[in-house]
Amino acid sequence: MRTVIRLLIIMSCFFRGFLVRRAVGLHAAENGGFSEARVTDAKHVLVGFRGCDMHDAAGFLMSATNPAGKPAEIIICCGWPFKGCTVRTP
Repeated sequence: MRTVIRLLIIMSCFFRGFLVRRAVGLHAAENGGFSEARVTDAKHVLVGFRGCDMHDAAGFLMSATNPAGKPAEIIICCGWPFKGCTVRTP
């Protein structure tokens, strides 16, 4: 039983990004003023080494239209469960 609990704790620490839905990232892009956002890639493991903060759980690379009407590539970094999302540019 202790082994199962330890395994669950390890899984929740390193693989918690799989609990973040793409819709959360799309909602963050819309709130940031971007329109026509499409997820082109999703990162769920070791996102701190791929453009996001070490405290983030998931990262979504998106193609969107910025508030000025120009096409843009953005990264949405989301935490779980108590951290929100951040819009970043590569």
